[in-house]
Amino acid sequence: DFAALAESFLSTVKCAEGSALYETVSCLNHSCEPNIEIAFCEGNSRAYAVAVKDVVAGQELFISYIDNEENFSERISQLQ
Repeated sequence: DFAALAESFLSTVKCAEGSALYETVSCLNHSCEPNIEIAFCEGNSRAYAVAVKDVVAGQELFISYIDNEENFSERISQLQ
């Protein structure tokens, strides 16, 4: 399934932390239950959209703007 493939991809590549502005990525909406994650890998300037849930054709793609591991009140505070 997509979640297992995403986990495998994200665990095998050396991902970088940081920030950047990508025109397409900036158009994605937030969900506390996103269906994709954006990965930035060291050594290049590409953004990779990795499905973390099954996605069907025509379905909107969502990312999380915040750390979903935070408690509910902290997440709400970060989104305001």
